[in-house]
Amino acid sequence: MDTARIAVVGAGVVGLSTAVCISKLVPQCSVTIISDKFTPDTTSDVAAGMLIPHTYPDTPIHTQKQWFRETFNHLFAIANSAEAGDAGVHLVSGIKGSGGWMLTRRIDDLWELHPSFDIVVNCSGLGSRQLAGDSKIFPNIFYFFLNMKNN
Repeated sequence: MDTARIAVVGAGVVGLSTAVCISKLVPQCSVTIISDKFTPDTTSDVAAGMLIPHTYPDTPIHTQKQWFRETFNHLFAIANSAEAGDAGVHLVSGIKGSGGWMLTRRIDDLWELHPSFDIVVNCSGLGSRQLAGDSKIFPNIFYFFLNMKNN
């Protein structure tokens, strides 16, 4: 049997997690993650608790390094404590070691991928409004507040 060619559209936490799960469950397939944006320019980067040092032009660099070091040490202590699971603080690698490909490309229609892939998994989140023509897609938190308001 030929290797199944699978495209995962979207490089947020859902797209990357989906690609990893597929590559582990179906190791004989070829997985390509396609997105017009990758880290650090995805919504998932904002939603996730990633510790990435940023620079602030009006603050001396030694002060910024001290802030980062103190923050890292605090989070590292939590990650190594018995409360790590309850706190949701874990040290994880930012590298997906399951193989596969990453392709930076804007997709305007999922059918564009039909000739090159056997299976297309749409993990484009809010991008699905335009990509799949589904105007009913909106962020979950908005949905939660909208439902509360309507009740």
